[in-house]
Amino acid sequence: MNFSPKQFQFIKKLDTRLDFLEGTVRSGKTYAGVFKFFLKVKESKDQDGINIMAAYDMKTFERVVLPIIRLHFGDAIDYKNYGEGGNRVLWNDETIYVVGFADSSRFKRILGSNIKNFFGTEINLLPHIYFLHEIIGRSSSVENPYIYLDSNPDNPDLPIYEILNQCKLLTDSPNKDYFNETPDVDKWYAYHFSFTDNPVMDEDKIERLKNSIPFDSPYYGPKIMGVRTKAEGLVFGQDLKETHLITEEALEHMKFVAVSVGVDTAYSTKTEDTIAFAYIGFTNENKMIVLDEWIHNNTDYIIRASDIPRLLENFIYKNNQKWKTTTYGCYVDSADANLINEINMSRNSIAASPAWKKFGITDRIQWTLNALHKHSYLINEKCVEHIKEMKNYMWDNKKSFTPIDKGDHSINAVQYAFIPYRHLIGKE
Repeated sequence: MNFSPKQFQFIKKLDTRLDFLEGTVRSGKTYAGVFKFFLKVKESKDQDGINIMAAYDMKTFERVVLPIIRLHFGDAIDYKNYGEGGNRVLWNDETIYVVGFADSSRFKRILGSNIKNFFGTEINLLPHIYFLHEIIGRSSSVENPYIYLDSNPDNPDLPIYEILNQCKLLTDSPNKDYFNETPDVDKWYAYHFSFTDNPVMDEDKIERLKNSIPFDSPYYGPKIMGVRTKAEGLVFGQDLKETHLITEEALEHMKFVAVSVGVDTAYSTKTEDTIAFAYIGFTNENKMIVLDEWIHNNTDYIIRASDIPRLLENFIYKNNQKWKTTTYGCYVDSADANLINEINMSRNSIAASPAWKKFGITDRIQWTLNALHKHSYLINEKCVEHIKEMKNYMWDNKKSFTPIDKGDHSINAVQYAFIPYRHLIGKE
């Protein structure tokens, strides 16, 4: 078991009630945090109260945290997946309850008990500041409680920082000016971690990771530099250049290895929201091209879900003929189950699948920015609505790395179409 000097500094300081670890991705925060948390669980074996480990959701826990637990403790760990009945880790005659804090109802139920040890990763994604107050409150009645929290830096205006800035900072940090000079709470400590604090990250891995995110992307600050950053202004507008637009004459020379269609819907007759189709081609040179679009706003005339299968079939047929391609898949907003059923029950050749939204909005934005920088995301210059949306898409500066939910239906349709095929795009 190999720890870096900073990880060891953090682990050996056991006289603590709350630890907050902040820093870049792949910095070894969670690896060290899991080990120390289990030490504290063992130390408090005879105390009353429950142990809790939390991540954003159960899939995140099982993908990120559980492998680290097994790496540290191997067969001594027994993980019980009870679904809605409650997941838990069994170790050393101790039960550790596992919960996703996105599941607010179950998280509230678990917080109804006194907490002796709490582990929370990606705490910046906590949906309500109430939960953090409750975690701290429920541990205050325990004799020697321990709370572990970690996160990548986020919007400095997030309410969680009003609490976490009260920690005493024990390491240097690019965010040190946010912390109180005279900490308000005894035995609350903060640490900042970077790539070099993770013993498995060599120079080659660090360089590859740095190059994976554009320098002028809003994600570069928090993920690569470990700096708290507020995403403001345009999402794509500063990155979309004239060179990303391509003429139909130039498109005639492209060879497509796959084609996909995305559909996003909004049926309102009182807003500017639209129904959007996007026809996307993937070339043998690892580029994605928005080849065609169809956009409709119901303030003009009403189109219902039952009308869309015919319109979509015509849209796909026209483009298959024009570009001499065969559509591989059709991906529809997963929230519109009625439309997916309408398409699949209609008498046409389209098989609609729900869009895979677990590749979340921030992941899709970061992926798009990477593709734009690699010049792997191109747009037919005739797709004027998609170009307009890309130029005007804005961050919501009141939320954490979240775009404004407006003027984005063509963007969504394109994203639904590229998600299953993104492995084909931007290879060096």
